[in-house]
Amino acid sequence: MDNNSHWHNLFDPESVAVIGASNTSGTWGFNIIWRLLNSGSRRVYPVNPSATEVMGRKAYNRITDIPDPVDLAVIVVRAAQVPEILRECIQKGVKAAEVISGGFAETGESGAELEAEIISIARQGGIRFIGPNTMGHADFRSNFSTLAWTPELNPGPVALVTQSGNLGNRILLSGANLDIGFSKFISPGNEADLHMEDYLEFLGQDENAGIIAGYIEGL
Repeated sequence: MDNNSHWHNLFDPESVAVIGASNTSGTWGFNIIWRLLNSGSRRVYPVNPSATEVMGRKAYNRITDIPDPVDLAVIVVRAAQVPEILRECIQKGVKAAEVISGGFAETGESGAELEAEIISIARQGGIRFIGPNTMGHADFRSNFSTLAWTPELNPGPVALVTQSGNLGNRILLSGANLDIGFSKFISPGNEADLHMEDYLEFLGQDENAGIIAGYIEGL
């Protein structure tokens, strides 16, 4: 995979699988797939072995059951399930993912071991991923968002990457109240794979990022 293809799959994918998609209002799995289904014409595939459909869309037991190629996998399941999900993503040929799930290094030693496992799996399979323990990311110009709790925002010149998800959400809302538009937003979470430095380098080459703003706790 070339150096740019994973960025395209992360920020402007043609097809997205939401693993852990839910019909239960107010959950991450519900809000994320609702946002994706209402943003653009990209193909969205719910994956949930306990449901035959999610929001009127056919639900698949596993990502490998989806008949079409998948550019991006958004993973919203319990931490213990993530390693097997990533293995299925590799089997499917997915090259970009976002692990929304928490329960990894931020929780202690056992979580750190689990995080090391998913890093190893992803590297063996050539998957680049955001997270884990992320609140999501967005490209407001391509009308793409996995932000479960953030309202629609107008596109603009500011690209924001923040190591605090809650503070990032507040910045987005404050900016919207001041009529400030955003181009991209990234909550990198635990930065198990892609790090703050990677995002800054990527945004530095993004013609839509007139201003890069970052909340950085550590590099």
